[in-house]
Amino acid sequence: MSAYNNPEFNFNQNNQNPFGNDFGNNKGPNSPINKWTIPQRTHILSFLIHASKIIPTIFFIYVFELNTFSSSSSSNSSSIFSINAIIIYLFVIFTILFISWRFRTFWIKENEFIIQHRFITKNIKHIPLDRIQAIDIIEPLLGRVVGLAALRISSGATSMSGKSLIAYLKTSDAKELREILLRQRQYVLEHEGSLANSTENSFSSEVPDSSSITANYSDQSLNHNSTLDSIYNISDYGFINYWYQLTTEELSVVVVSPFIIPLIAIGFFAFLMNSTDGFVKTAGISIGILIPYIISILVELWRRYSKFAGYKIERLDQGLRITSGLLTVNHETVPYSRIQAFRIEQPFLWKIFGLFRLQINLAGTSTKTKVNRQNLIMLPACKFQTAVSFIQIILPQVDFDIPMIPPPKIAFYKGLFWAKAHRLGLSQDIAIVNYGIFRRHWDIINFKKIQSLRIRKGPINRLLNLNTLHIDTTNGPVKFKIKWRSNSDACQVFPFLTDSVAIQHTL
Repeated sequence: MSAYNNPEFNFNQNNQNPFGNDFGNNKGPNSPINKWTIPQRTHILSFLIHASKIIPTIFFIYVFELNTFSSSSSSNSSSIFSINAIIIYLFVIFTILFISWRFRTFWIKENEFIIQHRFITKNIKHIPLDRIQAIDIIEPLLGRVVGLAALRISSGATSMSGKSLIAYLKTSDAKELREILLRQRQYVLEHEGSLANSTENSFSSEVPDSSSITANYSDQSLNHNSTLDSIYNISDYGFINYWYQLTTEELSVVVVSPFIIPLIAIGFFAFLMNSTDGFVKTAGISIGILIPYIISILVELWRRYSKFAGYKIERLDQGLRITSGLLTVNHETVPYSRIQAFRIEQPFLWKIFGLFRLQINLAGTSTKTKVNRQNLIMLPACKFQTAVSFIQIILPQVDFDIPMIPPPKIAFYKGLFWAKAHRLGLSQDIAIVNYGIFRRHWDIINFKKIQSLRIRKGPINRLLNLNTLHIDTTNGPVKFKIKWRSNSDACQVFPFLTDSVAIQHTL
């Protein structure tokens, strides 16, 4: 029996959309909204895609066993046993995956998105729509071949418990479901009070009036192929945009040191040994050291290239649509409200190409893993004005022409030339800090996103009457510090920030 007609799935006996049967101005049981209010399963080929992840491992094990037993007298019986074992193993794996697919459903109910798994242990996960922070579409290589994609829903927690994966749906269905969830989330946020009242009366037979909801979406189409406003495309920079993979300081050290250190070692040991054999042995050791470095560099370059290949950003009404990936294509949606702070940086070697990089602090994102930290790179390579224009989309009031105040002259004794390069700019609701000599930084934060303020004064700072002001926000690359400020400056800046933050949070 189909999930559409199975009565045990029907959370509403009348099979009515809790938002109204006319929700989204689409009538009938096959309308997009009504389709997703009835429990659905993922595509039937989804368990095959999951199984494909282990098939290469089984293949290599089988080849290894064939090579192992090929020289023995019982090679034929061993190979037959291996084939039978692999067939049984694959049958068990496919059976488990099929059962897991069969008993896992999901649907939209009132102001929640529900994921249910009811095999042996019944597990139901309720995701409030107003807690959803991002909905991403992931298209793995095999999924793209058969036209399937996964939907990843982030609901605020920084751990994996805050991420729910619906894998896999038709690509068109995944995009349709994402659009519906984002729009209903926006509606719930705008009508939170009325929906709370309707939830309290959910035991009554009345269905909430859908006229206001229909009017709200009457001019919006669920056509996900509509043209979006493209604001960044890494391919606009041509081949030079991939040079940034080799021009970061950490990779520069990795690239240069394997060549310099072995050459020094070869010369040193050849001088001590004064023999050709010693030189050859030392060269062999140096080459042995060099090879792992080269492999690590190539792996890192491939990982970064596959991450940012085809990287582009499109502008939506409520956020940004980010598309990237070479083999696995990711479609990520970032609401404007999740962006907490910005950093424009220019590593030393990037000055050759006149390139910059834009990073952000994103609410609900952990920075513990390298992958998560890379996800906070918003513009991998761009011109300075491109980064400024991007920031002004989220913060139109940003002005980089405001006066930048340097520290007092006495700060030179603590920070040397770095103190002279450290400057602070304040406007009515924005703070900008510009610092660095070899690696230039511009940190930008909106007062509405500030979580706490503090002043730190170490032993040397106390002797020089200097202060460091810390502006705390969510985790991320932006660590906002106002360094080397005199007591008089701190007495002016700190109350100004405190008052401004209080005013901004009351607006």
